[in-house]
Amino acid sequence: MACLSLWTAALAGLSACSQQDSASTAGAATSSPTQSVSPTTHPHSQGTPGADPTTSPLAPPTVTPVIRDGVRPHPSISARPQPFDRPVTYPDGVRFAVTGIDQGRVTGQGPGVVAGPKTTFHLRFTNGSGRAISLDQVVPTAEFGSPAHLARPVYDDRTQDFGTTVEPGATATATYAFSIPKADLSHVTIHLDFDGRHVAATFRGSAA
Repeated sequence: MACLSLWTAALAGLSACSQQDSASTAGAATSSPTQSVSPTTHPHSQGTPGADPTTSPLAPPTVTPVIRDGVRPHPSISARPQPFDRPVTYPDGVRFAVTGIDQGRVTGQGPGVVAGPKTTFHLRFTNGSGRAISLDQVVPTAEFGSPAHLARPVYDDRTQDFGTTVEPGATATATYAFSIPKADLSHVTIHLDFDGRHVAATFRGSAA
């Protein structure tokens, strides 16, 4: 099962601040407390609802751990951010790798569907640790540009969550897509918050 992304959390924060002074709106969106998320099913449709990516909210300055099942995590295992062509490897042997990136466009029709660019990331998770790791509530977040803005997630028949528990020595794959303006593909960051023990895996660089 999937989790709501920081895009959803950011929009909720903006909505809550709609009656405040407009000068404080951006600050409220970027400094809000850790958001709690719960599993939801991606609508695998022939398009995706949302706004023009250029109107996306600013990304928060730091990534805060996701609250799962009402428990505030305190992750202690971290890994260095990597470019998209190198794996993010944790000291306990857990590893994420981007196995492919491709570009396309949202072409669906229907209420709320907005055609636009689509960048798809193919991911592989390898559990080199000594314990099983649940990937049932992975929260992927993408940022683009400078200053960084949150990218709108795209849900179609190609996107697929990990949605499984990975035993020691096993692997799992997933595919996530985001609407990222072509002009900003050289400045992209992906965060993968996957459990309460590990700090989110981060890839950054050119996704062109």
